[in-house]
Amino acid sequence: KGYLTRHELRAAHMHLLGRIPSLVEMDAMLPKQADGLAHLELHAFCGLMVPKLCSQDPDEVIRRAFRAFDTGRKGFISRSDVQSVMQRVAPHLPQQTTDLIFSQVDTDGDGRVSYKDFHSMMCTRGIGRAQLWPSSRTWRQENNALPERLWPEPGV
Repeated sequence: KGYLTRHELRAAHMHLLGRIPSLVEMDAMLPKQADGLAHLELHAFCGLMVPKLCSQDPDEVIRRAFRAFDTGRKGFISRSDVQSVMQRVAPHLPQQTTDLIFSQVDTDGDGRVSYKDFHSMMCTRGIGRAQLWPSSRTWRQENNALPERLWPEPGV
């Protein structure tokens, strides 16, 4: 469909930034319309979210990712935690792939991944500060070069 409603924008904001936006923030991002048909197109959504995502603390993003796996708040991630998450986000992924992912992160083979090991893995395997947190200007330059069918211009 190419756009988000206010409800979808609120959900997307929560998923991307880890918190529900206030009504003031929602009104600033997407003012209510009298006819109730307010929507935000892809390019406008990206323009709003890129600066917010780029200004996030990478360590906080890693903490949130760890907590997404450690649902029982045990302080470590078990193989079953990884399997559970992967079933929700990638149900088509073969069990062998999930086992391989876990075995590569569980470097000492104890069946647990500590926060320290998780953080280290995220920073050393291309997920760290420099790779995921480019400046919003760099991101826009790289992504505005995408073909028009993938990155439509305003009003298209």
